[in-house]
Amino acid sequence: MEASTPFPAPSQAEGNMMRFNAFSSQGVKRPNLDIFYTEINWQGITGPGQVASRAKFCRDMRIQPKDMRSLESNFSGLTISVRGESIIINTDGFRALINPESVAMLNDPLVAYKEYQHLPVIKSSNEGLAFSRRQEFISNLLKGISRLNGIQRRAKKGEKSAYDIEYSFDLLALGSILDVIFGSLEEELHILKAAVRALLSTLDREISSKIMERLLQSTHQLQDFVARCATLQNSLDKISEQGKKTFQSRLSPDSQKTFLGQQEEEQAWNDTHQADLATLVEQYSAQEMIEEVGVMARHLQMKEDTANLKINTAQIDLVYVGLKLEVLTVGVTLGALLTGAFGMNLKNGIEETDYAFAVAAAVILGVCCASVLVGWLCIRRIGRNL
Repeated sequence: MEASTPFPAPSQAEGNMMRFNAFSSQGVKRPNLDIFYTEINWQGITGPGQVASRAKFCRDMRIQPKDMRSLESNFSGLTISVRGESIIINTDGFRALINPESVAMLNDPLVAYKEYQHLPVIKSSNEGLAFSRRQEFISNLLKGISRLNGIQRRAKKGEKSAYDIEYSFDLLALGSILDVIFGSLEEELHILKAAVRALLSTLDREISSKIMERLLQSTHQLQDFVARCATLQNSLDKISEQGKKTFQSRLSPDSQKTFLGQQEEEQAWNDTHQADLATLVEQYSAQEMIEEVGVMARHLQMKEDTANLKINTAQIDLVYVGLKLEVLTVGVTLGALLTGAFGMNLKNGIEETDYAFAVAAAVILGVCCASVLVGWLCIRRIGRNL
């Protein structure tokens, strides 16, 4: 039966897909899979659906095989790391490798293979988010390429130096992805602002367990947002430091002779590249977002402290009421005991007088009221000492 099957033998990609289905994990894919990616350079999308082995991909992109772990990881979060002259981007399923000449965007192996075989594809919510970010990134990058190509054409007509308008491709790609990332962060920040304003307004009117639960959730959301912004800012600082080190290495004594042999225009381009990198890092600084979220966190903390103070005060008031009721119960119990004692001792004939019961009742009530008053005064004194 197997020999007469009309289907062809499985290819290497199909074998890789079967291994992917059998050994896939949420974190890192197995090293024997091929890499499905899309490549973009100054000419546009040159490789919409390329497939390469891991070794060839690492060799072409000038990265180490161990760097593929950061690139292929499916864990949620934001990762921007520098590996030599390459920049690895991994955020919510969107994975890209930026080089000085091109950018390679990794596709999901299972989805890419099904699309290649024209099979139905069911994408998860995370893949949908990655797809939307991919589309936005491609749109931004292609617009930037078209704009710079137009500027270069006009510069050639005006007989200007190409280095006057030269812009590094890795900076263009990095700026395009940072546009997407910061746009997403700004949208999330806008949602957090609205939620915090509504929560603060609600806390001014009422305090309940559900409101306190929302307050705790909002505090954790702000902390997570600050952590992601801090991670992004640290990554940008590392990129800036790496750029400075690369530029300083060109000025080292070992490369001084080579550097002096360069043309003045190329030296000027190096200076311009460093200035563009510094401008890009400053433009997409996440410090303002961190400070703004810090202000919201302080407002929430102040409201939380106020709410906790009100809750503690209400709890203390309830404790006072409970203690007063207990003292009152003790007084009434004491009166009942005295009444019982008076009722059991009527042999002396005191009941024959007209005022005997009135006197006894007055004595019993006096003792009860005195005991209750003494108990309440003790409770009040304890409350003042707290």
